[in-house]
Formats: sequence, C-alpha cells, structure tokens
Amino acid sequence: MLIYLAGLQNVNRELYEAAYIDGAGWWRRHISITFPLVGPTSLFVLVTAIILTFRVFDQIHLMTEGGPGNSSNVIVYYIFENGFKFFDWGRATSLTTILVCILLTLTLIIFGIFGKRITYTAD
Repeated sequence: MLIYLAGLQNVNRELYEAAYIDGAGWWRRHISITFPLVGPTSLFVLVTAIILTFRVFDQIHLMTEGGPGNSSNVIVYYIFENGFKFFDWGRATSLTTILVCILLTLTLIIFGIFGKRITYTAD
C-alpha cells in the first residue's frame, strides 16, 4: 500500500483540475488519469509479488519440513534439502539456475504483455 500511495502522490493534481473543468466525472477522471499514471507502480508490484511467491521457505521449514510425503514441498525448499541436507551441491546449483530462469521468463512475459501499455509521463 505504501508503494501505491507513493505512486498516487506522484500524479500531477493539475491533470485532475483540467479534467474537472472539461466536465469529466469522478469515474472518468480515475479511468483516464489515475489508472494509466499508476501503471508503472502496478507493474512493479506485480513483478515483485511474483518473485516473492517463490520465497516461502521459512514457513515450510518451520511448520512441516516438506510435509507428510513431500505434500507441501516447493522448489526453494527442495533446493535447500539438496544443498544442505543431502550435500548434493550440483543438483542444488542446477535447480537454482532453473528457478532463476523461470523467474526471468515470467518477468519477461509480464513486461511483454503489460510493458507496452504503461504510461510513464502525462503528455
């Protein structure tokens, strides 16, 4: 929410005044001004949220350690097990490389889909 608050504070208030003078209602002002100018903030939050979804190591390690029969095991915990429990550094390194490639691919897909629609300035 703090990131969105900073993004909203970055929107120029003169744009809202000009739209109000032109007769735009509350909804039209937000659709035409607020949402496009908060686009870079939304893109940042989306990419950060996707990366953070892969960082669920501590909850799994403390509560279930992979769960009964590996039912709550995720790739990050699997990397930890291979590296520090079984001392299979080669597999842990390979899995880490695969994880980085997955995250890079997801990030590039998101930038490819939403990157062209983002408005960085109010021209």
